Amino acid sequence: MNLIITNRCHGSCDYCFAKRFTSTNTIEFLSERDYRFVVEFLRNSEIPVVKLLGGEPFLHPQISKFIQLIEDDPFFERIIVFTGGMFEIDLEPILKKSDKTNIVFNLNATDRYTGRQMKVVEKNLRELCFYSDVTLSVNFSDPNGDYIYAFDAALIYGIGKIRWSVANPHYLDKARIDSLDQIGVIKQFGSLVHRFLVDAQELGFDLTHDCQVPFCSFNDEEIIGLPRRGLLSSLQNLCSLALVIGPDLRI
Repeated sequence: MNLIITNRCHGSCDYCFAKRFTSTNTIEFLSERDYRFVVEFLRNSEIPVVKLLGGEPFLHPQISKFIQLIEDDPFFERIIVFTGGMFEIDLEPILKKSDKTNIVFNLNATDRYTGRQMKVVEKNLRELCFYSDVTLSVNFSDPNGDYIYAFDAALIYGIGKIRWSVANPHYLDKARIDSLDQIGVIKQFGSLVHRFLVDAQELGFDLTHDCQVPFCSFNDEEIIGLPRRGLLSSLQNLCSLALVIGPDLRI
């Protein structure tokens, strides 16, 4: 279950799945009362992991309290915060006592940021790596896109884990959905994904992915090479239904 604690965000990622919540002029924050309600629901459902998303979760004025509530609760094993890194706050009081907090840092290619935004993103990535366990997240939204920037950042900041995903057409993006079926879109990314997997393996990164990429995305040569390189485990999982709760508790 994914909990969107705010729809406020300084980013404008074209692949954002949360446009239903963020494409509004009204800024919303999940209340502490509602957060405690969801936390209790997770406990009663025996779900020991809390996932905080946005918008940008670190723009929520109570993010420190939200994290600490989970840190102090012996039932929960982890709290995962998904961030784009575009915020200007002091991270030390939020994360200095974090033992269960994991960060998934979504990093875009350099040309997706202004110069000032890039400086903010780099600063926050550096500080988050100091205080928490960080997984770098890469979303492929262009079949001709690049991923070397992510490898460079991971090597600079000592990040060993990379989470990757092919960005599917958003359900509000009717022009793309009308012209291309979802599987057809994903298949365009086969060669890019294959190169990414091979290069990441050679650099020793630990890979996880968000949703399954069908094997029909790859050509015969690429498919034959996957088991030989031991890369099948990087692709084999099931994409299960994700429950997303918004800051007003809408599902």
